[in-house]
Amino acid sequence: MSHPFTHPVPGQLISGQLQHPLVEIGTRTYYRGHAPLSWDALGVRYLDAHPQHNDHLVIGNYCSIGQGCQFLLGGNLGCRTEWISTFAFARSTERIFRDARDGQILAGDTCIGHDVWLGDQVVINPGVTIGNGAVIAHCARVDRDIAPYELVSANPDDPVRLRFSRSQIEILQEIAWWHWSDDQLKGALGWLCSADIDGLYLYWQNRVCKPGSPSRGER
Repeated sequence: MSHPFTHPVPGQLISGQLQHPLVEIGTRTYYRGHAPLSWDALGVRYLDAHPQHNDHLVIGNYCSIGQGCQFLLGGNLGCRTEWISTFAFARSTERIFRDARDGQILAGDTCIGHDVWLGDQVVINPGVTIGNGAVIAHCARVDRDIAPYELVSANPDDPVRLRFSRSQIEILQEIAWWHWSDDQLKGALGWLCSADIDGLYLYWQNRVCKPGSPSRGER
């Protein structure tokens, strides 16, 4: 088993290793864990091979996915609380239930942005969007949309906090480093591994942001 990330927990790149028509995973996104890489280890739950019975999961570039995370797909899984029974009669193969109505309601695609960090045991409810650069703490449950660069704790009563000022977040959204080439990233590592957003912005202006560049203006 190849572990391109070895400290502190072995990590496995996901892109190119797992493929499914309902899942899109970006460049260098990886899973932190010891278990062999699989959809079950990655925590993608209720993955249905038929697109009409499920939503999509989209995960961006350079994301870190903790051990024990769960991405819940499938909407309400057929559970209709306003109906008398929550039993999935329509999914049964027994002939007596063949006329039952299917109660499934899809929630919409689950979209994880770029450079998102998910702690261990995080649960992502179906249909949510997590913005670029967000950090989700261990054991948190995400049941709402998360803003870019938001910090989310495991306590749902904690106030909303952002990693940077709104003007700094606008800069990071504009430069979109997760779309840069390897050579551009190599030259920017000193800034990416620091808090110097102004320095990274100057590097982007001088070395990346050129007329006709494919990375310009992408998010």
